Amino acid sequence: MRCVVFLFVGAGLMTAQQPEALLNDVETAILSRDLGAAYDAAARLDDTVQAAARQALRASQTRDLGPIANQVLTWVPPDWPAFVLDQRAFVIGERTPRLDVALLTDRLYRLSGGAFLNGLRGATVRASAVGSNARAAQPALAYFYFFERNVNPGPLGNPELFILGRPFWSGGEGDYSITLARPDVLIVASSRDLAAAMLGRVLNGSSTRALPPALAEWGEVDRDAPLWALRHVSGSGEFNVGMTVSLDASQKLEVRCQCVSRPTLPEPEFEAEHPRNGLWVLRSNLAQRGEGPMKQAFSLLGLGDLR
Repeated sequence: MRCVVFLFVGAGLMTAQQPEALLNDVETAILSRDLGAAYDAAARLDDTVQAAARQALRASQTRDLGPIANQVLTWVPPDWPAFVLDQRAFVIGERTPRLDVALLTDRLYRLSGGAFLNGLRGATVRASAVGSNARAAQPALAYFYFFERNVNPGPLGNPELFILGRPFWSGGEGDYSITLARPDVLIVASSRDLAAAMLGRVLNGSSTRALPPALAEWGEVDRDAPLWALRHVSGSGEFNVGMTVSLDASQKLEVRCQCVSRPTLPEPEFEAEHPRNGLWVLRSNLAQRGEGPMKQAFSLLGLGDLR
């Protein structure tokens, strides 16, 4: 037991009470023949070690997600104003109460009448992202799924064609097209031309990116949140600059809008604060209110076509 405890102490993963101190409590209680106190101390020690293990696992799963966001922002067209990153893993086809998974995978579930999904069932997505340009003459949308392991393309069926050596499948819903841009990265785009253009950036790199770091919205983004999003809007109108969205592990949603007036989100669904001129903060508890507030927030991001 002492070896296990030292592993977490050495990694710097501490909780409210040090594992070393708890181990000493167990040993002291045993030497005093106080089995009740020994049991209680051992239970606290077990909780502490398990919490440290969960923290270590989460850190190992998310340590490279910052670079993933930067990658995707160079793959999408540089004028795209909206972006979402979901930093929590999920399993394709597995039932989950997480509303973010439902919103970010519903399109994938509908492709080819569900046949494409069956080829991916059981695969773990370690992170997913969405980019969008709803204000374009031809609104565009793209999903990016980063898998834990390389995807076996065999169960996905015969590709419709190959572009730049990568397989392309028709989504069977409108003009949607799918490509395995890398062995571990699947792109679902609202058109084949868009998917092919992004594939070129994946393979050859890009000197431009969407949503550059100098934008004011980045100062309001909580990049530690399990899910975060932002939208930049230039010009006049309801939004002076843009907005950000975050969703925490307890399903609490926060919208931060750099705008002159309260965003058009329904008052019964959101609690609003106005901490300073030009900033509105709206919050909603999805565990109590369901997916409605999240869909409304994503609609303001220009991602109303997610489902």
